[in-house]
Amino acid sequence: MLKNILKLNGVKTLKKDEQQSISAGTHPIGQCQTDSDCPPGTECIGCFCLDPGGPY
Repeated sequence: MLKNILKLNGVKTLKKDEQQSISAGTHPIGQCQTDSDCPPGTECIGCFCLDPGGPY
């Protein structure tokens, strides 16, 4: 499957340092109903504890 993906027009194989610099976004930390259900430094957004200001 990877070989098929690499054959697509415009696909570039990333070097190791390029791969490590990619920020894949925010991962949910837990489920919540209010901000008080979340760990410090996170907010309840759409029933998930997420870092504030992240890409959603």
